[in-house]
Amino acid sequence: MSTVLPFFAAQQALLRQLLAEGPNLHHALLLAGLPGIGKGEFARALAQGLLCEQLPRPPAPVQACGQCAACKWFASGHHPDFRLLELAPAESRSAKGREAGQGARAWEISIDQVRELESFITTTSARGHARVVLVDPAETLSTPAANALLKMLEEPGENTWFLLVTHLPGQMPATVRSRCRAVAVPQPSEAEAQQWLVRSAELSDTDARQLLAWSGMAPLHARDLADPSHLTVYRTLLSSLSALPDTGLDTVADKATTVPSVTWYYLLLRWISDLLRAHAGAAPRFFPESASRLDSLAQRSSLARLAEVSAALQRQAVLVRHPLNPRLFMESALATYLDAFSTRRPTPRRANPR
Repeated sequence: MSTVLPFFAAQQALLRQLLAEGPNLHHALLLAGLPGIGKGEFARALAQGLLCEQLPRPPAPVQACGQCAACKWFASGHHPDFRLLELAPAESRSAKGREAGQGARAWEISIDQVRELESFITTTSARGHARVVLVDPAETLSTPAANALLKMLEEPGENTWFLLVTHLPGQMPATVRSRCRAVAVPQPSEAEAQQWLVRSAELSDTDARQLLAWSGMAPLHARDLADPSHLTVYRTLLSSLSALPDTGLDTVADKATTVPSVTWYYLLLRWISDLLRAHAGAAPRFFPESASRLDSLAQRSSLARLAEVSAALQRQAVLVRHPLNPRLFMESALATYLDAFSTRRPTPRRANPR
């Protein structure tokens, strides 16, 4: 039975540091970091370590043993003292939600999901050791769900830990953040990320470097792109996006219609980031092979307009995982991008009316 560990050395060091705190570890941790760096894997490793029943526990370094009964329960996905709150599949939601025509997965964690924790945290743990609640992604908690969770964070009970995972801590209520200890999950070094990507996706060093650049040094996203079908789509998207504003918005939207929102959205944000760098005379960070086109486009806009458009798109990040209308969301985002090259003042857009 293998022990769950994060992928990268800096994250493993942080894991051991937190587990070494033992019962003094703060009862609620806000595990924040960039998307695609393995925060979810880190949180699960931390949860397993907190639930591990290895005795006696060494003072340091500390990690889950992978052999005790608790670790085996955790590995099977059926540990009685562990709860995971995530975006729920459609079949597990209420009939009212299904009748409303929502998509395959919810776009937020509901209050009903949080309420199901009430008996879990108010009764004795099944194994008499610890209880762990993992919320991922925490920024998708609905307002009622966040308020219900807040009450639990204020009175967590003995040996109970809440792990909240997010790459958008600013999208979470300040009241929830204030009850948590903020923990920054570190991004791996470029060398370590490249080595891991070469091994896990069986890539050459050259291909690994390019995919890491495109992904913003997010190795898990880069690994997804390494799939040949994904890579073809990504290159098509990049080619179509770089042609804007000289081609029509619909042309790009048609080519991306079957692509998950998270794929084209972060591509768009990185493209704008490189446009801002080009405007300032700096080399592209994400798309060095498109330096000439980026320089040309940067001259057709202003620094203020590019920054305004970038900020407008970043505010929509919370909608990316499960937009109610993916096509409308995409068209709105692309129209916002085109505002960077318009002579009129950009107007606010609501891509996801609720």
